Amino acid sequence: FKRVLFRSLDFLMDDTQTPDPNSIFRVNYSLPRNSDDQSRIDALSKFPVLQHSTLAETTTISGDGFSSTFSEQDLLGQGKQGSVYLTEDKQAIKVVPVPFDADYFESLNQLAVVADALTKCQSENLVPIHAFGFVKREDGTFDSLVIIMECCDSSLNAMANTFTGNAEKTMALGKEILSGLLGLHGAQVHHADLKPDNIFLKNDIAKIGDFNSVVSLQEGKLANLGKFFDRQRVAQILFSTYTGSNFDSYLQAREIIEGLQTAQAPPKLIQFISDIVSDKKPIEEILTSY
Repeated sequence: FKRVLFRSLDFLMDDTQTPDPNSIFRVNYSLPRNSDDQSRIDALSKFPVLQHSTLAETTTISGDGFSSTFSEQDLLGQGKQGSVYLTEDKQAIKVVPVPFDADYFESLNQLAVVADALTKCQSENLVPIHAFGFVKREDGTFDSLVIIMECCDSSLNAMANTFTGNAEKTMALGKEILSGLLGLHGAQVHHADLKPDNIFLKNDIAKIGDFNSVVSLQEGKLANLGKFFDRQRVAQILFSTYTGSNFDSYLQAREIIEGLQTAQAPPKLIQFISDIVSDKKPIEEILTSY
């Protein structure tokens, strides 16, 4: 979710936080000393609280109407912001150790709004989130943020070479990403970190996922900038996918169009990506024009 929520754990951890060898959740975070502030308690109350239990090498997460079990051997991937595991019922579960310092609490309301919006997004081109919440220990301290979502087949980054030089497949991919983006923007959220690693494929359908950097959009100039930023990223993704080049988040609109022309891309594909990057046509119009 919001980028500021997941800054370096090493920077925020102190000597009082000790590993728990009996839990998949490696760090025990406790509330700050001023946690009795009512506004902060109210912010926490917006989140579901999930239960967890550990038996042998497996961990079970349970909440309202669901239960998911996984082990460390089921690790699908690990990054700076947490680890993703495959559950026994073939879902993906992301475990994010969350540092609770004073600054973090200022962002909890934002996180609650975004997480709630994501669970309500209706688009086949977004990775569905089935449940989310915080895990608490018996003593009331917090472990981690847990997100349970659909498990996809692969990422676009792993399959990018299958699109290289194929204008038709690249345009179809672009329309699916735009459709997912339309769902996000309709829920008033901005992804903020679109890239091939965060586009997933399920039964050959592209889905936007990995919502760690998502922020809530407010009406006005800032919202328009957020939407424009997402569209620029889509154009950069399609350029790298079609040309077989490395993804470059600093690539400018002019460089994208010139690069496609140099690669002798079909005029229809160039116009399609030009419409995305120019921001003159609404996404709905682009989807119905091609």
